[in-house]
Amino acid sequence: MSRTAIAIAAGITALAAGTASSWAATPLSVRDSWRIGNAGTSFCSAQSLTVDKALTGMFDSGYAITCRDAALSVGKLYKLRDSKGASARIASDRDDRATSCGAAHRDNVPNLGPVDIVDCKLKGAEVGYRAYRAKRGTMIYAAQGLAGYDSALQLGLRSLIADQQVKGDISIATTGIGDPAAFARVQAGTLAPDKALEEAYRRNNAGSYAEAAEFFAAASSGSRDAPLSRSEALVNEALQKSNLGRFAEADSLFAKAAEAVGSDPIVARRLRNYRTIHDLNQGNFKAALTELDKPLPKAVIELENSNGKPEISALLQVFVVKGGLEAGHDRSA
Repeated sequence: MSRTAIAIAAGITALAAGTASSWAATPLSVRDSWRIGNAGTSFCSAQSLTVDKALTGMFDSGYAITCRDAALSVGKLYKLRDSKGASARIASDRDDRATSCGAAHRDNVPNLGPVDIVDCKLKGAEVGYRAYRAKRGTMIYAAQGLAGYDSALQLGLRSLIADQQVKGDISIATTGIGDPAAFARVQAGTLAPDKALEEAYRRNNAGSYAEAAEFFAAASSGSRDAPLSRSEALVNEALQKSNLGRFAEADSLFAKAAEAVGSDPIVARRLRNYRTIHDLNQGNFKAALTELDKPLPKAVIELENSNGKPEISALLQVFVVKGGLEAGHDRSA
């Protein structure tokens, strides 16, 4: 490479680095959006609000806190001129979303100092909702949203006060959020169906069956793009209920799944297999073996016969433990 080419390449690299550095140093107050934190299990950002009941003057600004894969915002950030009614407008926005708010208490939050904190419950769910308020000079800064996203609330508030991006980890909290299953229901409602499905299986693998059931339900949103059919969602949700020992609920969900399964060979076999596990969960070993002997729906058999062979293997092995290995059976459709 010639010296001229090397010089040009070096110049381009320096220009790019300078541009990135310049953007990072740009005050948040002149940006429409910015990232909250710089690491963690979730990617969250602040998106400028152009219309909001709390914003009334040219010196007021607000942001919606959105996280990757979330269809809805999980909170808000405010920077308001400390004028008459400013705090009341922030509280009014909070009251639109939350209830059962306790009295504000002042506490020292790491890297924030003394701030006023209000803990509430999200309307319609046993889920924590938290609000922070701090006064700096002539401005009031506030962050409020789902308590499970507390790290995003705090980092967003710190960045807003500093008028620059503050480094830190974003994670979704699993404690202090109220009822975990209720929080899972709310969280699932913010996710796209395919992401809800991923989270459903992750919670299932972690043994969080109540939460997994909520994500499976959300994954079958009924939209054309949903990655999970209603019957498959019902089958998975039923298994979660069974694993929790809520057998009557599981029976009801399995019955609904049976009505909706149609000719889907994969869901039909999953229904049979999960019902078998449901019987084992209740200690009904004979019922489990009887379940495996039941034929698949006629529509499924006809479809597979027309294809020449089953779409998936019908072989299933069940090992029933009752004072040792009591039975092992192969069952095919």
